[in-house]
This record gives sequence, C-alpha cells and structure tokens, in this order.
Amino acid sequence: MDAEELLRRYAAGERDFTGLNLINTDLTAVNLSNADFKNAEFRMVNLRNANLSRANLKNSYWEESNLQGVNLRGSDLEGVVMRDVILENAEIADTNLSNADISESNLMGANLSGANLSEASLYIVGLSSANLERVIFRNTILDEVSFDSPERQYRDIESPKLLREYAAGERNFAGIRVNGRSLSGADLSRINLSKAILIAPNLSGGNLSNANLSGAKMLGANLSGANLSRANLSGADLSGANLIRANLKGANLKDAILSGADLSETDCEGANTDNVILVATNLRAAKGFNSGVGAFVCKTTIPDGEFIEGPDWVE
Repeated sequence: MDAEELLRRYAAGERDFTGLNLINTDLTAVNLSNADFKNAEFRMVNLRNANLSRANLKNSYWEESNLQGVNLRGSDLEGVVMRDVILENAEIADTNLSNADISESNLMGANLSGANLSEASLYIVGLSSANLERVIFRNTILDEVSFDSPERQYRDIESPKLLREYAAGERNFAGIRVNGRSLSGADLSRINLSKAILIAPNLSGGNLSNANLSGAKMLGANLSGANLSRANLSGADLSGANLIRANLKGANLKDAILSGADLSETDCEGANTDNVILVATNLRAAKGFNSGVGAFVCKTTIPDGEFIEGPDWVE
C-alpha cells in the first residue's frame, strides 16, 4: 500500500490498517487519528507534524523515520520498536509505551507527561528539555540516555542517512560527526551543521546557501564550485579545503581558519573576513576578497597574484 491509497481509504472511513508496511513514504502533516496500525512497519517514513492521536500502534516497528512534532497523544504504543527515529517536540502525552524498545532516537523537547514507560528499554536516547511529569518509569531500562542541553547532544551519522533525513524535512544536524565523504552535488541549503565534524567531505557543486556551519571542522573539504552564499562559516576550520570557484557571496567567515585552503577564482563579494586566518592560502583571482579587521596573513597569495610572506595582521 502506498501513501495515496492509505489516505484514500482513511478518507473513506477505513481505520483498520493492521500489518501495514510503508517504506520511504511522505505523510507530512496528515491526519490519521484513531487508525489501527497494530503490527505495522514504518521504514524511512516522514510523518512530521502528523496527527496520530489515539492511534493503535501496538507492536509496530519504526526505523529511520521522522516524527518531529507528531501528535501521538493517547495512542497505544505498547511493545513498539523504534530504531533511529526523530521524535523531537512530539506530543506523546498519556501514551502507553510499556515494553517499548527505543534506541538511537531523539526525543528532545517531546511532551511525555503521563506516559507509561513500564518495562520499556531506552538506549542512546536524547531527552533534553522533554516534559517528563507523571511519567511511569517502573522497571524501565535507561542506558546511555541523555538529559543534557541540546548543544551537548552528539551522534554519528552516515552521509546517505543525512541526505535521507534532510529530504524528510530535518535541518538540525548541529554537533554531529558525518561519516562517509560523498555529498557531491547535494542540496543542503539552510542546513544546521554548526560544530559538526566533517573530515575531508566531498561537497563539490553542492548547495549550502544560508547554511549554518559555524564552528564546524571541515578539514580537507572539497567545496569546489559549491554555493555557500550567505552561509555562516564563523569559526569554522577549513584547513586544506578546496574552495576553487565556490560562491561565498555574503558569507560570514569571521574567525574562520583557511590555512592551506585554495580559494582561487572564488566569489567573495560582501563576505565578512574579520579575524580570518590565512596561512599558505591561495586567493589568486578571488573576486571581492578583502582581508577583514584582525585577519592574520602569512605565506599567502592574494587575489592580484602577489605573495605575502608575512606574518601580518590587518588593522
């Protein structure tokens, strides 16, 4: 059954979808309240902001799915299995989660008030800012569960999975470590990768316009031809990065480290370069690049081809 058929049958009054199997399906903001999804399987399903209140989800299986902002109030989730599921800011109040098995999932900011987690198992789950009033934790296993603030959350993610989550509507990947290098040509506009770790990623030709890359470590990144217009790269470490012919118009490069980076033929019109570090950097033919206040320049080729031995600080 695909999404279209499911919604058609639901609209016709059907509520019994026991054993349903949905894969790679977009059901953003749909209303499926009171539906029976007992023993159903959901893989790579986007139910962001959907209404599943009072649904029967007993013994259902969820994997790599986005339920951010979903309404599950009053639903029966007894025995549910969730692997790598986003439940950030979800409404899970007064639900039955007894005997649930939830692992590597994000419940930050979720409302769990009155939920029953008896005999449940939570492994590598983020619960920062979650509402846990009146939650029943009878014989509940909490293994590597984090109640820390969001900025301290941390997880590894494979690049294909990052692309899937982004396509499903997720934009916040702050503080993650991306494994796998191939993101060439990807559209990741407005993504939040602040303080993320991406070692030698291939983002050539990608769209990172308006992205938040502040404090990110992107050593040896291939960003040739990438669109980084209006991106926030403040404090980012781009040592050894390939930025040839990239678009950095209006980007914030304040405090960024560009040691050993190649920015030849890059468009830097309107970029903020205050306190930028330029050591052995190639800026030949870079358009509109001006070293900002406090910039450190050493052994660098500037846009007109002149070699600056340095060290020199721009006042």
